[in-house]
Amino acid sequence: MKGKEAYMDDLRPIVYLVGIGMGGEDQLTGRAMDCLEAAQVVMGAERMLDSVSAYTDKKRVFSAYKPSEMVQWLGSFRWDEAALVLSGDTGFYSGAEAAAKAFLREGWDVEFVPGVSSLSYFCARLGKSWQNVHPVSSHGRDCDVVAYIRSFRSCFILLGGAGSVPDLCRQLVSSGMSSVTLWAGENFSYEDERIAWEMTPAELLMEDERLPFGSLACVLVENTEAAEGQLYPQSGPRDEDFIRGQVPMTKKEVRRISLDKLCIGSQAVCYDIGAGTGSVAVEMGMEIRRRGGSGQVYAIERNREALQLIESNCQKF
Repeated sequence: MKGKEAYMDDLRPIVYLVGIGMGGEDQLTGRAMDCLEAAQVVMGAERMLDSVSAYTDKKRVFSAYKPSEMVQWLGSFRWDEAALVLSGDTGFYSGAEAAAKAFLREGWDVEFVPGVSSLSYFCARLGKSWQNVHPVSSHGRDCDVVAYIRSFRSCFILLGGAGSVPDLCRQLVSSGMSSVTLWAGENFSYEDERIAWEMTPAELLMEDERLPFGSLACVLVENTEAAEGQLYPQSGPRDEDFIRGQVPMTKKEVRRISLDKLCIGSQAVCYDIGAGTGSVAVEMGMEIRRRGGSGQVYAIERNREALQLIESNCQKF
């Protein structure tokens, strides 16, 4: 039989990926507390580390964002149990997945410890269920948020960057969705938590002018006219919906057959050569947007009047 020391040498080091919720002192789950107490070293962004300072006394602490930096640091000394603290829930737009891959490549075990997500917290504060809410993040990601709102009756959006709340409101107004209803929030679980209740985009713009939202805000948007709620959703623009001029245009029936044959996906890159009024290019773009994708459409045309019409129709739709 192996001795106890030999058995311990066979055990692989483990990193606990700990979701700490919104950051308030009362957000930690029992399992999160157990893992933080057991860990000999604790890593994470500075704000996350501040939230768990009660569990880091007399332990090695490393402030970092990048998994590569954490791997290099952990490889410089011996340890058995480590914890990486992450905001919210480890499975909801979290850095946990990338970190886990980096740690597993080193031969270390990982354990995901879920926490309270911003989505579940916000909906609970609003007294709303969230099983039918469509979540999306534009925080550090290229994402067509308006396309999601146009498609789904209820969307939860993680925003990122200063001015992101008023930017979203302006996009909604310019896209003809000034009647949607928004709730906006920031600093969840902290003393300065703030929630703006049930506003139109114009009203939320005025609220932001009175007191600007920070860079880590989120919104819940309800759109009663979303495509998923329509009994007979429109398959695409009618011919008379386009700005025409004296330039030839591909008719609706041909556009619909063409799009069906193309099977355009969310990341498609499409070319409309000899675009005319831009009707096909517009519908290609709308198909990508309906899927919440980030694909691209290029309309190629040499007629100057047609170029102006393409620009006008792109703006309209």
